[in-house]
Amino acid sequence: MSNSRVHNILLQVRDSLGDYAEDRWEEDRLLRLVDAAQKSIALQSNILRGKATIPLIYNESFYDLPDDCRLINKVSSAKIGEFKFLTQEEAELKFGWDWESQKGEPAYAVYDRINARKLVILPKPDNQFLPSSIKVQYYKIPSTIHESGDELEIPVEFDLAIKYFVTGMAWRDSKDTQNRALAQEEMQFYTAELRQALKHSRDNFTGQDIQYRSRYSTGFNTDEVSYGNNSKSQHYHW
Repeated sequence: MSNSRVHNILLQVRDSLGDYAEDRWEEDRLLRLVDAAQKSIALQSNILRGKATIPLIYNESFYDLPDDCRLINKVSSAKIGEFKFLTQEEAELKFGWDWESQKGEPAYAVYDRINARKLVILPKPDNQFLPSSIKVQYYKIPSTIHESGDELEIPVEFDLAIKYFVTGMAWRDSKDTQNRALAQEEMQFYTAELRQALKHSRDNFTGQDIQYRSRYSTGFNTDEVSYGNNSKSQHYHW
């Protein structure tokens, strides 16, 4: 049986750290870093997609979203097609101050980060539009990595970037000045490799335009690496 990608990444990390006896860095710490790297890449690149079918309920406009939903991309139904997204302000302008109580044929979706686990469908469905359901396409949050046998959800092209990230952050745990310099070097490798992996992913996802930019300055400013998605097919509003 072949080893998991996580297991192989940890082997490479320990090689770079010189931790061949596996006694300098606890595995739990390295696994948390692998998990942080995957979640960061998934968060910034929008590379993981999910779908859900949600049954509509009579006289109900609020619907729970899947636990792994981070950001909605599209809402549709077989009858209406693609729903138009509205902000709460736009919903009030269109339907009035009591916009949440309007009934009729659902055709609009209200969604924002203030209440990211809820989707509001407008108007809320009358009996004549039931039974029916909506399909939600969204960007996923990857499952947490707990063990070396767990599987990564982002593509294998990102494994080397994850390795550099984990190694850099592990060196960063050290108070030694030399190790801090090694941490900075590894994070520079991470930034360069991540740029290439994102380019490869962009080239292999038709219609997905992933824009990458980095304001990286030191090995300790990992929050300075940022991304954006300027795809014309993006449908949410803030």
